[in-house]
Amino acid sequence: MSKKYHKIKPIQTEINIETERLNSPTYGKVSIPEMLRLIKDYYNKTLDKGTKFSIIVGTDSQTFSTYSKFVPVITCTREGSGGIYFYRLDYVNKVEDVRKKLNYETQLSLLFADTILSILESEEEFEELYLNSNFSIHVDAGDSEKGKTRDLIQGIVGWIKGTIPDIEVYTKPESFASSCVADRLSK
Repeated sequence: MSKKYHKIKPIQTEINIETERLNSPTYGKVSIPEMLRLIKDYYNKTLDKGTKFSIIVGTDSQTFSTYSKFVPVITCTREGSGGIYFYRLDYVNKVEDVRKKLNYETQLSLLFADTILSILESEEEFEELYLNSNFSIHVDAGDSEKGKTRDLIQGIVGWIKGTIPDIEVYTKPESFASSCVADRLSK
């Protein structure tokens, strides 16, 4: 593995809100509370557009010769106003099995979505953002006849809806947060 990559670590199953740092091409490295304040600021700056505001979580991964790179992203969009995004790079031992990769991608997306929703729902400063945003998880799985993930979609969507019942779930080709934003960062 090239020296420019992080040390390979075990698969992460929880987020420490105090120490977690996400990357942003706009804002640099930020904590989760800082990210949520930046999302709130973006929401307020684009409020005059009067269009739908969405907070979307998605994850994609890429397997290389000796490791796999997983990239969970939090994307915020306002129709007609573009968007901002935040991401984390995870380097783990090589995962080749498609089912395991998709399960880990989903686990990361659920972890971030649950963390974000819990904070937005419980903190008064985020009440307007929470009440007026659409929340979704984008899954990097498609229903094409030749797709390797086709048979896994129903189980993945069920897992997500069973964990966070009110969240919207999108798969390819509508899952741009995972299949475009995270995909570009996972290369």
